[in-house]
Amino acid sequence: MGIVPDNLGCSIYCGEPDPDRLFLTEVLSREKSMFDNVLLLKKDVMDYIFNKSEGMNKLETLVSYNDVYFIPRDDMWSLEPGVQVTNNVIDCWSLLLNHMMYSNTAPIKTSRCFFSLSHSITVRRILDAKEHGLVIDAYQEVFDTWDMWTAASISPFQLDSKLVFIPSLSNDRDHYSCACINFGSGQVEYLDNRYYGEEFQGTPYARLARFVADMMGDYMVSKGISKGEKVRGFPLVNMQFTWQGAAHSRNDCGVYTMLHMLLYCGDLFECFDPLELDRMQLYRAEIAATLVLSDINNVREAVLSCSSSFNKQKDQTGNSMTASEVFNTPGQSMRTKRTISCPIGISIPKRRRSMTPSSSVIKSRPRGRGMVSDSLCIVVLQTRQLS
Repeated sequence: MGIVPDNLGCSIYCGEPDPDRLFLTEVLSREKSMFDNVLLLKKDVMDYIFNKSEGMNKLETLVSYNDVYFIPRDDMWSLEPGVQVTNNVIDCWSLLLNHMMYSNTAPIKTSRCFFSLSHSITVRRILDAKEHGLVIDAYQEVFDTWDMWTAASISPFQLDSKLVFIPSLSNDRDHYSCACINFGSGQVEYLDNRYYGEEFQGTPYARLARFVADMMGDYMVSKGISKGEKVRGFPLVNMQFTWQGAAHSRNDCGVYTMLHMLLYCGDLFECFDPLELDRMQLYRAEIAATLVLSDINNVREAVLSCSSSFNKQKDQTGNSMTASEVFNTPGQSMRTKRTISCPIGISIPKRRRSMTPSSSVIKSRPRGRGMVSDSLCIVVLQTRQLS
């Protein structure tokens, strides 16, 4: 079984598990039996997301939350086994968790709120300066990034929560972890997949968690939440989960961070053993499908339409066909779709080697940022009932 609940943040019917369903994507087909209990629609979406045949448009937007945070296909590929996830994947996960808390659809009912990674660059700059005996006045910049995050929240942001989660990217820029301010226990609780033992308090990861938690307490006070004054007096505690280990070399820290945010409610839990690579592969794929299928995904219907066409053609060609052969099959319906309608009346021509119509028009996109600075044109396709 997987770890991400079925239909997390998704109200549409996803079918029943189908162990015989074909995977064309190599990274999924290697361990096909692992996905036997995955719902049919989720399994088809996984196959569509991770397929890397030459017909795929790697810039296709698969997730767009609030027309501000988005995940193109090539960033979603960072959820493949052994790849470090990009910041925008974690940011969109935080947006989804916030929305579920507000809409009372989260699997854990303890009041919680989740921040993005947007503060990480500025915090790294402040801490780097401190290590060199310098002081820079960039604290307001951190507050500004948190203001932008709360303003971009799809639902009213619930800052006055029992648990406040602050994911961060470390100063060496290669490790994700999360500081959780627990107003119930009166602690700042450090959530990580690495094992530090008694050496934790002297690590840069402890200093990072302490710093962002203290700043968050100050930020809460600036927003009129007086309990934030207590945070600087909270002890920093390394929560030692059973799956922590010193030898983690598969770049899974970002995935652990997302799973900790999903499942942590103030107590240690033992519900999975992701130290095995094959299980982590399942968890990664579940996260990807959950982000696409969520009700707040503005491009979900467009992606499902293209995924449905892809999987129907796959069914017609049979289990022996490769992805590239599916694209080259005569009468392939996706290549006959010449234009699609946009709300501002733009007609997007067919791309010669694109499997799907592009679901966003973006002039430039720094990899992994997840913020759209240029105009974003969301494709509107008619909702279709999936068979």
